[in-house]
Amino acid sequence: MVTKQVVVAFSSIERAPSGKPEDPNNERIARRAARYASIMDDPIWASPGIADILPYPQKAKRVIAHTSLRNALLEVKERIDREKIERVFLVVHAMEVGRAEKCARKIGLPLLVANMRNAVFAPKSKEWWKRSAFAFFLREKFLTAYYTWKGWI
Repeated sequence: MVTKQVVVAFSSIERAPSGKPEDPNNERIARRAARYASIMDDPIWASPGIADILPYPQKAKRVIAHTSLRNALLEVKERIDREKIERVFLVVHAMEVGRAEKCARKIGLPLLVANMRNAVFAPKSKEWWKRSAFAFFLREKFLTAYYTWKGWI
């Protein structure tokens, strides 16, 4: 019996005014999601910043419009329940994977998580936390504490 699954890929930035991805991690996330989807022949659900740059445009995809990681995961949960999907393969920024995995498990997603090692940073990013590992680390510590306080992880 074949397991019905989907690859879900999120970024926390959309597009730079030039139309090119401002965050080099978006391209890495898109390539990784496309690779897993092609190996497993699964559809891809992605945030706009990822969906726009997927290397295999013929792959079935749906855009997950979200304002936060938790809201995006809640939307995924709603869709997988409706479509009877048995497994979600999650691809996110390397420094967000811990919080994303905890939140997804708390929501009840049947989850596999991509190993996204070695994040790269964008020193000129509009988003301050994307400029360095230390800035991203501080943001993730704050958001993890906030998610814990809210009972989301």
